Amino acid sequence: MSLKYNNIINPALVLEELNTSLWERHTGRMFVTLIYGIFSPRERKVILTSSAHPYPFLYENQKGQWRDVELDNGVPVGVVKETKYNNNEIYLNRGDVLVLLTDGLTETVDAQGNLFIPAVLSKLPVGSDQASVIGESLIRELNSFTTTPDLFDDATLLIIKSK
Repeated sequence: MSLKYNNIINPALVLEELNTSLWERHTGRMFVTLIYGIFSPRERKVILTSSAHPYPFLYENQKGQWRDVELDNGVPVGVVKETKYNNNEIYLNRGDVLVLLTDGLTETVDAQGNLFIPAVLSKLPVGSDQASVIGESLIRELNSFTTTPDLFDDATLLIIKSK
């Protein structure tokens, strides 16, 4: 893979080059879903590119509510030889919280079949200045929500809190 320096600031091009590299090594069973992004704290801007990964969630502080961040979702990396991905820009206002996660969290259900993420978002301490406090709260909620010690899939979490 010959990633050019200028492409590093363009998540869509990074995924396109990663896709080409994985396709060249393709065994018929390998693919990756992911969100690749760049965060500029000074501009409060996040540029995200997705390859069939679960959407992130955004707490809009001015509105006091959560919403799905619908991205232009490309195909998984490694599935189609020549694939184009698109960048999605998100601007964060003071107090906004962006939560990126994997399907181990979005597909977790309780004994009644209720999905974890919709049930927990309103319980998170979004007023905290620390993203780590929000993340720790989410993990505590996950442990009390599910009745099984094993999740359906991996659980990875990234939280960005705009100050």
